[in-house]
Amino acid sequence: LATNNKGHLCQSIIISNSSTSVAMSNEESDCILQELEEGLATQDASIVNDAFWKRSQCRLEQTPTVLQEAIDNTGVEWFHSPHLLDYVAKSTSRWARELPPALIIGGTHDFVTKPCTEGWRQLFKHNKITEVNIDGSHYLHIEKPQEYGELLSTYLLRQEQE
Repeated sequence: LATNNKGHLCQSIIISNSSTSVAMSNEESDCILQELEEGLATQDASIVNDAFWKRSQCRLEQTPTVLQEAIDNTGVEWFHSPHLLDYVAKSTSRWARELPPALIIGGTHDFVTKPCTEGWRQLFKHNKITEVNIDGSHYLHIEKPQEYGELLSTYLLRQEQE
């Protein structure tokens, strides 16, 4: 395995649409759902959930088959899951300063909002973090594969050169 000039096997970390707190993401989702419910003037869960999907999860006209199949085969319900509700990302301890640089990617319409990702900066305990928001929702890699791929490629090439 190759190492970088600091001896790390891992040369960079990419965090995409990930919150440091599941409870916080759930709260953001609930706020968006409430806004949609009020804006649509309905409490019909199927209408509100469909609007939430199209606003915050996948903004494409049709949900791609690969994404739909992945969701249909999810083993654990993510939203408000008692198995995940208490999850909060924690520091990797005293070695956090030695972690490699990180790229944090978010979607401007994602339910994983800026407050949900701010905790990553505290966990890394260094300033080698790049944050990028793409005009999209939660499944950016499916919504905007070209833009997402170019972002990753540019970032990884830059890390390789440093």
